[in-house]
Amino acid sequence: MSTCYHQGMVAWLRSALAVSFLACSPVPSDQALYQRALVEAEDHSQALAACQQITATGLAGDCQVAIMERFTQLTPGDCATIASHLWRDECVFLLAERQWRSGAHAEGLATCKETRFARACTWHLIQDEAEAAAREPPEVAEERLRPFLTSRIAPDAALHFWKLWLRARLGAGTPIDERSCEVLTSRDACREAVGRTLHELLEATGRHERGSLCSAAPGERVMVSTGPAWRVGALTQTAEQQWVERHCP
Repeated sequence: MSTCYHQGMVAWLRSALAVSFLACSPVPSDQALYQRALVEAEDHSQALAACQQITATGLAGDCQVAIMERFTQLTPGDCATIASHLWRDECVFLLAERQWRSGAHAEGLATCKETRFARACTWHLIQDEAEAAAREPPEVAEERLRPFLTSRIAPDAALHFWKLWLRARLGAGTPIDERSCEVLTSRDACREAVGRTLHELLEATGRHERGSLCSAAPGERVMVSTGPAWRVGALTQTAEQQWVERHCP
């Protein structure tokens, strides 16, 4: 046997053995790939490679969004690579939130428009701002509302903001006070928010305690840890009276 022939046979056998070994090697399951991406990968590129091998489209999208959060890498280009419509929308939602929190308000609002859930995305940003303003006086809190006032996605942004602001303050122990609205540019939206918030509080409490609400003194129908949930005024009196007329004998 010639040396060349022998070397050729050895090379062929090595190649065949390598192919055979690869064929017999177990293919990682989707779950194993997900684990590799979220726990074992040392950087975003390794994690992304693992995610992209996952065969289930939904799980692959979940994986890609999760690693973007893990490695704090989130760009419009990253979101565009996700095949799952649901997880692509989730990625865009997270991107908008991150942009907003960094101070890029116009960019965050524009990004919300790129998801099928544009209104929910925008409302979530409004909620973040309203809750962050819970301990701020109304005229200061209103500055947080201004970027939303030109949004076509949420033309009722002011009403939504003030309802959330009132509830956040109430949760912190500050009763609803309709006088807060009088110092605002968006006064009408704030006044409407007061009326609606009282109505919702009365409805929610009345489902279980209607008798006690009907017999309670005006201004004391809903109580919180610090006392009555609102200060009596023209708006609160109207909201209470309307509820009483509908629900109390």
